[in-house]
Amino acid sequence: MKKYAIYTVCEISEDMDFGCEERPADVQRMAVVTLTEPKGASLQVKQPDDMLYEREIEKGDSVYFDLDGQLQKFHIIEEIENNLRGMADEKNAAFQRKLTPGIAPERFLGTRVPALRSYAKELAKQSPDGCMVFLETLPHPYYDEDLLHAILLGEIKEFDRCAAHVEAFLPYIDNWAVCDTLRPAVFKKNTERLLPKVQEWVASKKTYICRFGVGMLLSYYLDEAFAPEYLALPAAVSSEEYYVNMMIAWYYATALAKQWESTIPYLQENRLPVWVHNKTIQKARESCRITEEQKEYLKGLQRRR
Repeated sequence: MKKYAIYTVCEISEDMDFGCEERPADVQRMAVVTLTEPKGASLQVKQPDDMLYEREIEKGDSVYFDLDGQLQKFHIIEEIENNLRGMADEKNAAFQRKLTPGIAPERFLGTRVPALRSYAKELAKQSPDGCMVFLETLPHPYYDEDLLHAILLGEIKEFDRCAAHVEAFLPYIDNWAVCDTLRPAVFKKNTERLLPKVQEWVASKKTYICRFGVGMLLSYYLDEAFAPEYLALPAAVSSEEYYVNMMIAWYYATALAKQWESTIPYLQENRLPVWVHNKTIQKARESCRITEEQKEYLKGLQRRR
């Protein structure tokens, strides 16, 4: 039995465990439910007959197992989509399309991020089973659902479970906005355990997996968890992708603000590609966390080639 996998009810029959004997009055009436997975595998489970009736579970229904191991009718995806449509804003959808080129226009509903964050908290509190079903139903047809997915992952408090869900979701991320929204809070408390994964993500040839890995270094490894050797990880990335190189430049600009002495040699010794080098300097000089003296020094480190 896979929790949160989606099954189809093929048959519901009476549990005949008692044969010709009468079922004792204090024993709950059970039914045998035959289920099939999308790939064709089947299994049989016993479920309380009264519960199946109350939940109106019948042959042909799509169902999943909740946290108590009981069947629930599968309708959470439709509910989430309907709720997102209810929060849709076409003007915001048009704005989001401009910010994230390359995504099919029809994928945008236009839900605003603050509304998504509020909805995610409500969903996580009122329907934890539904959240898990949603997180395991990939890919999502709408950009707004991808954003909601990223926000919901940030609500997971168990490191291993969160890391597993992040790994499952990363291959489906196809834009910078969803990538940068994915910042699980539990990762900040587990930087040592997370580090092998971060190293793997940074080395990925897939644009948004690599960007996510560098984003993790930026978010969680420039303060208490900082070590000078981590600076070498983004420097080793060789990519022509704008969204990878932009994140790397952002990382080094932030590193200059937080770890100047360890970071400045990467510019002094030309360890970065020219575009990343110059973009790092630009972003650092735009920062209010860099002193005027440092900004002037950085100006002199700009490269032509």
